[in-house]
Amino acid sequence: MLTEKNLSECWDTLEIIWSGVSSLPSFDSQKKQLDHINNAMSIVNGFLKKLYDVDKEWLPEGPFEFPEGGLLES
Repeated sequence: MLTEKNLSECWDTLEIIWSGVSSLPSFDSQKKQLDHINNAMSIVNGFLKKLYDVDKEWLPEGPFEFPEGGLLES
């Protein structure tokens, strides 16, 4: 079940990982890894907004919109 607590914990973990990867010396797939982490943060933030009206401060900045007919459409 997607609770505010476990979504927030997931967010916190992704934020730690994003900070760690972004602070490493540059390597070949670093940008791709940061993009994947950014996408995961975007999805978690989207769930938090839609389900609990919580908007996390975002390190990588960027909007997220659920697609039409997506998971949370009623």
